[in-house]
Amino acid sequence: MKPSAWVVLGVAAVAAVACTNQLRAQGNGGSTKGPRGPIVPGPERQDPFQINSAADLTPEAVPYEKASLIWAGTSFPVQMKSSDAAGTLEFKLTAHGEDLMTETYKHDGASFSFVGSTGETYEPPIPLMSFPLNSTERKSWKGTIKVGDATEPGEATITSTKDNLNLAGGKFDSVVKIEVALSYKGGGKTETHRALKFWFAPKKGMVKREFGMSSSREPLPDFVADTK
Repeated sequence: MKPSAWVVLGVAAVAAVACTNQLRAQGNGGSTKGPRGPIVPGPERQDPFQINSAADLTPEAVPYEKASLIWAGTSFPVQMKSSDAAGTLEFKLTAHGEDLMTETYKHDGASFSFVGSTGETYEPPIPLMSFPLNSTERKSWKGTIKVGDATEPGEATITSTKDNLNLAGGKFDSVVKIEVALSYKGGGKTETHRALKFWFAPKKGMVKREFGMSSSREPLPDFVADTK
């Protein structure tokens, strides 16, 4: 096995262990509810916006074929392979012939939902957006979160705002940012909180996503060597 393949397999192993421990402990990338700290000012109020149809945004579009998978602060160049069958969209992140992570989404022309990623499934899928998409609406979700062999009830609030992204792999203005504020028990009595974030550029699809503080995916900068 090539040395680089050992690195890939090591990353995949760490990812699997981290996902399994999310519900049993305090959540990977989440925070537990404790004493209130100082109040932190929120973002500046934005003007409301509305996107009338999925055709105006095309959230199911494939944004790029080369990506940076950032895991626990370390960036790995990966290939992003996509498949879309009967409204189920999958992004498979691979390096050196090994699968590192798969993201799964559902879309039907009227809505776009997050099903889960490797080792983690939401039932029913979390509705990221429905059309017309109105920034003044706050959506809610209740269901179950399955991580490894553990299943726990959870709930979430979904909000949408406009944002600008200035990434190493590209600059994207006026993107739609969807934020999922997720909470669940995490296998104990203490409530755990986790944020899932998704950025959509019109006609380009999901250009960035973050699963808590542990994993993110964004475009691969041109100066980074390709990974087959």
